[in-house]
Amino acid sequence: MNLSHLFQVAKDRLSAHQEELNQADIYNGNHGDHMVEIFEVAVEAAGQAGSDSLSGGMRRAGEMLKALPDNGSAQVYAQGLTAFSQAFERHQISLEELMVYVRSLVEHDQGDAQGSSSSKSSPKTFPAARAEVLKALVEGLTGWRQAGKEQESSQKSLDMGALFELGIIYMQAKRRGGPRLEVIAEAAVSASPLSQVPHRSVSGKVAVLALLQAMSAGASHDRESW
Repeated sequence: MNLSHLFQVAKDRLSAHQEELNQADIYNGNHGDHMVEIFEVAVEAAGQAGSDSLSGGMRRAGEMLKALPDNGSAQVYAQGLTAFSQAFERHQISLEELMVYVRSLVEHDQGDAQGSSSSKSSPKTFPAARAEVLKALVEGLTGWRQAGKEQESSQKSLDMGALFELGIIYMQAKRRGGPRLEVIAEAAVSASPLSQVPHRSVSGKVAVLALLQAMSAGASHDRESW
């Protein structure tokens, strides 16, 4: 499992919904086409960057997406990938760490549904790593939200206001119900610039959920190494 493979999973999922997303775009009728193009470029970019660097692959994808001036959604995703790249690099987060973190969320969800005996199998040996992954994710999302604002600095900090706001968004999504990864995908998109355009919100949930599910599946055989 590498970043290019994860982007390919998202591209395949978006391709399956391509026509639906085109129809959801009441302005130009081509949003599904644009989303498939975005992840085709992301797959290529991650392949060029190699499989060893999560932040490097995201940074390269952001750079290549900026070169698609006729694809407005590509510019939004370029900002997001750049923000997450910077956060992952700052906290030195690897793809393996990110995948195992996502897997731990699924196991927590399963433990809630099945009782304490299931929850005992959740990984408990890497609390520090989990904290760093969470910080990087929140900082990346915050940086994406701040992208384009004049007051944005090159070193985005995690302030309590941003954390509180993201917590509220997550709780609102959780009250609507559903599996935890679906709740997280909905909350992440709701807290991102994708929420500002209805069809981007729809496609964003498809893409983010596909990435989360792929990371969870990819980490299922590697958890013991933690």
